[in-house]
Amino acid sequence: MVFDNDCDNFRTIELESINLRLKIQSESSLYDDTFWDKVESGAYEPDTLFTLKRYVTANTAFFDVGAAAGVMTLVAASLGAKCISYEPVERWFKALKKNIDCNPKVREQIVSKQSIVSNIEKSAVALHDQVGLSISSIVYPENFGEVSSVVDLRKEILDNCKVLYPLVKLDIEGAEYMLLRDKELLQILQEKSAIVILAIHPGFFRPMSKRKKLLTLKLNKVVFIFRNYIDNYKLYKNLISYCTVKRSNDVEVLSAHKFCTMAAAGVYEYNLYF
Repeated sequence: MVFDNDCDNFRTIELESINLRLKIQSESSLYDDTFWDKVESGAYEPDTLFTLKRYVTANTAFFDVGAAAGVMTLVAASLGAKCISYEPVERWFKALKKNIDCNPKVREQIVSKQSIVSNIEKSAVALHDQVGLSISSIVYPENFGEVSSVVDLRKEILDNCKVLYPLVKLDIEGAEYMLLRDKELLQILQEKSAIVILAIHPGFFRPMSKRKKLLTLKLNKVVFIFRNYIDNYKLYKNLISYCTVKRSNDVEVLSAHKFCTMAAAGVYEYNLYF
């Protein structure tokens, strides 16, 4: 792979498990060498890497929703997919763009958008206006004044999957609960035989209130756990009518209670087969 000559302060990483070599930006204040060491070792989201390696072909449209620095975008493109990547936070989007631009062998396969993904479409919106809808209240507190476009995931899939099969990586820090309530989106995913790599983030869009009094704190924790159970129960029930829910190791989750119990125990990554 040949890299652009003007990509300064970058490092080359090799992912031996998928025979892939990439050039990426390493920043002390953003995605530093420790992060990229983890990526290179295969310890960063290994289940997602395995799923991409298993399912991505030249007939795949990969939607990287919550792309951050673009690790999975670059992997999917290197495996042959057409990629559409979404990242609303400006400094993360700039890192994504730099990483794409310094890998010319795959950059023509990638469209990147500084956008929030939702079930609506707007030309411009402040990030803080999308708290609980498309982003989490605890993820980007220093970026809430930024402005981003909002794209409709339903339209994105229909526009890009006339002949390609959609594979969606959905990692949006709690906003997945709202997005996956949309029956029209779920119907489109089902009609297109989509695969969704889902990361759930219980409580991220509604963080637990922190009180100083011990009794109040304990009560808040109980309420927090109960509400997360209900959220996950509803999520599973919404999904099961349209798809098969499996853990990232492809073991099927056969009940809402099991799904809620695993989420409470820290199992946050699932594959949805529509």
